[in-house]
Parts: sequence; structure tokens; C-alpha cells
Amino acid sequence: MIIAILTFAASLICFTGCSPDNKNVHQSPPHLIKNPQESAKLQCSHAITNHDVMLWYKQIQDNQLHLLGYLNMNFVYPEEALKNKTELGGDGRNNGTITIKNLQLNDSAVYFCAVRYTVLQNAELFYKNLLFLLFLHSCSNHTSSLLTIKGIQMVL
Repeated sequence: MIIAILTFAASLICFTGCSPDNKNVHQSPPHLIKNPQESAKLQCSHAITNHDVMLWYKQIQDNQLHLLGYLNMNFVYPEEALKNKTELGGDGRNNGTITIKNLQLNDSAVYFCAVRYTVLQNAELFYKNLLFLLFLHSCSNHTSSLLTIKGIQMVL
């Protein structure tokens, strides 16, 4: 039996420096055990003033980050190719969720929740410049959730 692990980490993007006492993003639950075809729901919360965009990323084995979608206040913007796989809900200003449906072993990855304020002049920056996200992640507080997906290895 193969056990695939899907690890979630909450991350905060902070543009003016990192201060752990007032810039926290929380993600829950800490542990999940799921079977294939089930769904996994993650929650992300924060109380950071003027941060009204909540983004969800998936980091796969080659360390590339893929945007799954984002919430801008209570407007939902999933990536087009993932509309049937993921469901976003909530409000980017405080609490949001992502549900990953019909779990498969290849859903194993690190998932990040990030929050930021809206920058209209550089709108592409907040979800396309992934190297910037990686740099900023190193200065932020984060928590993690662990999801284990059970599977059977088939030998051909």
C-alpha cells in the first residue's frame, strides 16, 4: 500500500517586513486522513488589516508553485482548469476555505494559503511572480496541516 502525504502550509506574504505579532495566517486542521475519491477541506484565517486577497497555491515535487485560485474579498476566482477539482469559499478579508474534491494520489503536495493587500497597478504580481512568493515565505509565520491519502500500488 502506498501512503501519499499531502501537506498544507499557511503562508503570509508581507511587503513591508515580517512581524510575527501582527502578521499571522492560520490554517487548519492540523491532520487529515483521507481515502481516494474523498474530499479535503482546508481553512485559512487572518486578521490583518487591509489584506483582502487570499490565494491558494499547490507546490508539486519539482518545487514549482501552481495557483489554484484566489478570493478577493468575497469574490471567488478559481483557475479555469481546476474549477471541477477545487472549490473556494469564504472571504479573503478574514476566513477562506479550499475544498479539493475527488482526491487522488497525485493530489499529494504542499498547499499554501497566502494573504495580501490589493495592488491595482501590479495586479499580476500577487499571483504570478512565484519566486517573490518563495522569498517572502521564508520570513513569515506558518502552520501546517497533514493529509494522508491511502492507495494501492498496482504492478503491471
